[in-house]
Amino acid sequence: MNASVVVRRLAALSGASAVAAGAYGAHGFKNSDPDDYQRVLFETANKYHFYHSLALLGAAHSGKPAVTVCQTGHAPRRPVVSGGWNPRPVPS
Repeated sequence: MNASVVVRRLAALSGASAVAAGAYGAHGFKNSDPDDYQRVLFETANKYHFYHSLALLGAAHSGKPAVTVCQTGHAPRRPVVSGGWNPRPVPS
């Protein structure tokens, strides 16, 4: 099983859980005030969950889905490198 299949399955599981969470939120908050902060917070979180599921699906179709490197450090100017491509190398 190659990395593309693994990432595609992860995207499918993430998307299915986003749908389940959305259904739970739609029925769980049915009788609450539409301006309730918890409801707005849940809707925003669920929306971002969907976005990240779609991003995973896009990563599965990229050339190198398993190559995701995040450079961490104390300098805020260090970029996040995804897919092994860095347009502007940071001097050491």
